[in-house]
Amino acid sequence: MKYVGDIAQNLTDELLEVIHRYDETLVVSTVLGCLEIIKAQLIADHTEDEDDDD
Repeated sequence: MKYVGDIAQNLTDELLEVIHRYDETLVVSTVLGCLEIIKAQLIADHTEDEDDDD
């Protein structure tokens, strides 16, 4: 299962790279808010996918 761990690490690295592009323009609280929005959207998308399966 190391493969899944590698994918998760790569995703984390990519997200951090994008976030750090905005170091000079966004405060940390804004970045965290954006991550919460993304988290909520992912949950909603996953929930919709499960509802479509029924």
